[in-house]
Amino acid sequence: MEFLRKINNTNARRKKMSATYSKEVEVVNVLGIHARPSSKIASLANALNAEDVFIRDAKNPDQKIDPKSIMGVMEISAAVGAKIIVFTKKENMRKAVDALAELIESGFGEELRKK
Repeated sequence: MEFLRKINNTNARRKKMSATYSKEVEVVNVLGIHARPSSKIASLANALNAEDVFIRDAKNPDQKIDPKSIMGVMEISAAVGAKIIVFTKKENMRKAVDALAELIESGFGEELRKK
């Protein structure tokens, strides 16, 4: 019985975290998400006033990081090739999700991975 309750609690938590709108992007810059890209993500998120927009490592469905926080973004420590999900539950934040996803996909003006 305890086991079933834990499963139900986990499923309820996942439903609560499900995003209204999300984009999965790949980290393409050779050095991955380090201090400089984290700063660029945070600057853009703050400029867009990205309230209730979050990012997470695609491998970690329970992660929910505020992109306006440089330290929070650095917590992801995503290497080149890692998948990042940018998401929101607010309809009016879709453009912010798109802009942040585009920034990550651009490689932050750094050296890109060779294909």
